[in-house]
Formats: sequence, C-alpha cells, structure tokens
Amino acid sequence: MAGAADALAGDDAPIGIQRGVTKDGGGPRSIFLMFLRIGLSAFGTGEAQVARLRRALVDERAWITSEGFAEIAVVANLLPGGAGLQIALAAGRERGGTAGGLAAGLGYLAPAALLAIVLGAGWSRLAGLVDGAWIHGAKAAGAAVVLQTILTMGRRMVRGPIRIGIAAGAGVGLVLTTGPGAQMAALAVGAMFGCALLRDEAPASSRPSAFVTRAVLGGVAAFALLLAGLPIAAGLLNSPELGLVGAAFRAGGFAVADGRMILPLIEAETHGRGWLSTDAATAGFGLISALPGPALAYAGFVGAAQDYVAWGWPGGLLALAAATAPALLLAQAAAPIRATLAASREATAAMAGLGATAVGVMSAFLWRTMLPAAISRPSDWALVGAAWIFLSIARLPAWATVLGFAMATAIFRR
Repeated sequence: MAGAADALAGDDAPIGIQRGVTKDGGGPRSIFLMFLRIGLSAFGTGEAQVARLRRALVDERAWITSEGFAEIAVVANLLPGGAGLQIALAAGRERGGTAGGLAAGLGYLAPAALLAIVLGAGWSRLAGLVDGAWIHGAKAAGAAVVLQTILTMGRRMVRGPIRIGIAAGAGVGLVLTTGPGAQMAALAVGAMFGCALLRDEAPASSRPSAFVTRAVLGGVAAFALLLAGLPIAAGLLNSPELGLVGAAFRAGGFAVADGRMILPLIEAETHGRGWLSTDAATAGFGLISALPGPALAYAGFVGAAQDYVAWGWPGGLLALAAATAPALLLAQAAAPIRATLAASREATAAMAGLGATAVGVMSAFLWRTMLPAAISRPSDWALVGAAWIFLSIARLPAWATVLGFAMATAIFRR
C-alpha cells in the first residue's frame, strides 16, 4: 500500500504532498467533506484562514510539509480568489488530481457561498426588518471591517518608501478617478512598478526554470479570452446575463493580494452602474463579513441582490461561478510551475507591487463608498470608531461585531 502511494506521488509531485490518495483512503468526496468542515469554521481575516488551513493540512493531517505549505501559500497570494481558496485548490489538486482540486475548492467555498446567496435573494425582505434600522449598524461595522483590513494589509504589504508611494499613488488616483477600469489599470501598473523597483529586494532564485506546459498556456489563454470576450459578447448580443457574468468575472480575476479585494472591484462593476442599491452594497458586505470562508462569496450576494438581471438566487449562482472561474483557471495554470513562481524574483516583486496597490484600492473604496454610506451625521463617526475598537483592540470577531452593531441600531434607532 505504501508503495502504491509512493508511485502515485511521482517524482514531480510538489514538496511534501502525496498525490491521488487521502489519509483516510477516500477520493474527491472525502476531500470535499474535509474542506467543507474547514470552510464552516473559517471565520476571520485571510491570515486567520491561512493559519487554520495550515493547522489542518500540516499539523493535524500531515498532508503537506511546512516547506510545501509555504510554497503553496506564496503562489496563492499571486493568484485571484484569496489565499485560502487557492490553498484549498492546490492541496486538493495535488491530493486527488483535478477532481480533488475542484472538490476542495467547492467544499471550502460552499458554506459562505450558500449563505451569501440566500441573504442576497432575500435582501428585499431583510431590508424591511425593524424598519431597516439594523442596516445602519451593519454599514458602520462594515466600514470598520474595511478599515481593519486596510491596516492589517498595510502592516504586511506596505513597508518602505517605494511601497508607500505605490499605495498612496493608487489610493489618491482612485479617489479622483472612478470605475472598474481604473481599478484594474491601477493593479496592473502597481505590478509593473513592483517588478521594476522592488526586484532587488526579492531573494535570488535557487530553482531551475520550469517549462511552460500546455496546461499553463491553456489556463492563461482561457482567462484572457474570457476577460476580453465576455463584454464584447454582452454588447453584441445585448445580453444582461452575459453582462453580469462579465462583471463578476472581471472582479474575480483581479481580486489578488487579498480576498477582500473582491469588494471594491465588484462594487464598481455593479453598484457603480446602478445595478445595486447603496444599502445592499455596503450593509451586504457587513453581513458577508460575518460569514465563514472566502470573501469571494460576496459575488454571490451581489448577484442575488442586484436588479440588472432579476433572477434572485440563480443570479447569485451565476455571479459566483463567474467570479470563481478566474481562480480555477489560473490555479490550474500555475500548478505545473508553482516551484518556479515561488522562487522567482520577478513574481515576488510583482506581488509586492500588487499588495501595495491593493492597500490603495481598499483605502479609496473606504473613502468613496463605505464611509459616506455609514456616516449620515457626526455621531456616526463614533459608531464606526466603536466598531473598529471592538474589532482591533477588543479582538471581537467580525461576525459578532457586525451582528451586535446591527442589533444595537435596530433597537435604538427605530
């Protein structure tokens, strides 16, 4: 039995992972159930989710060595969808092939996705509860969550004058210029600045270059084709459905560096075009912050709550599938060259530039969208500040903060 496992692992398996067999002898179903359990408890920031995955995969089940997990985590930050989802996809793929990767990703995303779609489909009823007074507290807590996200990302991704300059330039530029195109251009420029200016800070590569395989070319080509082709097809066919799919695909495709980057990207694509009310866009994010699992599930909420394609929960499924597709395509493309990417100076430098830009994008989102929605009178600044204190100083979980502030304003603002 051990010999069969070794044979399945093969010489080209990534460090510390055995392919094709799980510890309990199961296949995709076993992988799905394991990641479903992890997804049900994956509350907190992206860093907290990565730490939880490390405990499950390295410490508890010994699926991956510490070195192998570190390699996967580095590349996960280069890809869209959030590090937690990308780690699940990579671990599942190496454990059970393509089917195992899909099972792991689906299991990890399913709890948040289903709850988000249910909340989005029922938004009109939710918004009317207790005369909508709870929305104010959810928006204030949502703004505090975004602020805490920015500070956490900043401590990790904005160190040194070059990164500070990239973050500040992106933030100021996006305060002055709106639209999804501006955000995507800022991320692309930030990656180029990082590659040009931060390359010397990255450690020298000790790994040989990998061959570009058919899987790499196929994944990248499919991503590029859909990115360019969906808006063209939506316009030519005058199809709202394709318009929604294209918007969600673009938002999911550029949600790099941190999973919560999906927020400003999909907000610009939908709320910015009048597809979604301000209350749904901002209070909805507060609700999604209370859910376990990847922030990418916000696409499911938006798809179900928007009124551009009046589909309810099917619209949520459609938007979530489109937002998740880039993560799947690029995870498949990156798998054969993961070791090279993890050790590449250029990739590391580009990631540093992307991370700094992401902080600027999130800061502009806070200033332009979340704070104006949460603050209607001077005393609301204290409400947002109090929510931030509960999150950052009292260390109250996001779900408890959001629900607590929603309930408090429902009681006192009626």
